Amino acid sequence: MADKTRPEYGFSAWQLVLGYINANYSPDAHLKLEASPQDGRVQWGGMVSWGTAHEDVDGQNSLADVLRLLWGRMEHYRHQFDLSEIEHSFPVGYGQAEWLDLPTQDILHRLLWLIGTSFAEQDWRLVMVYHPAEKPQYRVKTRLLLPQGAFIGGGGANCVEALRDCFRNAIPAFSEQLGDDLDADLLSNV
Repeated sequence: MADKTRPEYGFSAWQLVLGYINANYSPDAHLKLEASPQDGRVQWGGMVSWGTAHEDVDGQNSLADVLRLLWGRMEHYRHQFDLSEIEHSFPVGYGQAEWLDLPTQDILHRLLWLIGTSFAEQDWRLVMVYHPAEKPQYRVKTRLLLPQGAFIGGGGANCVEALRDCFRNAIPAFSEQLGDDLDADLLSNV
């Protein structure tokens, strides 16, 4: 019998649903989230895909808005799958601050702040892709796409690991942009 406990965070609920779809219906199921600069703020977009199904949203003010809207678009595919076993785990009813655990929120906010500070007035993108792969170390991949086509990657079993890996790999780029202005406190616990 399946555990009927609702995941504590909305992103965990997404992972559970995609894992179920991956294991039972479509091994290519994945979720892509993207942050980029827009008029001095961070804009969010995302995409969920499996088989021939593909839904995306763009131009949102928060990651929570993207995850919420993507689930709303995914609802009309429910007839394709028997999800009754995990219905209690759907990513619905989460508050604005209930989509990511605190360590993931912390590293994501620090990374976005440092990207925005280092590459202000420039085009950049932070991309996170979750795919419920058999090997945990390959489940989350991150890419920081920088001006002039440079990119920095990261990966891990979960978002916090993948974001930390990307953050550590991006420190030389941040140092090159900020020099002595790079705040050592931002780099702690990365």
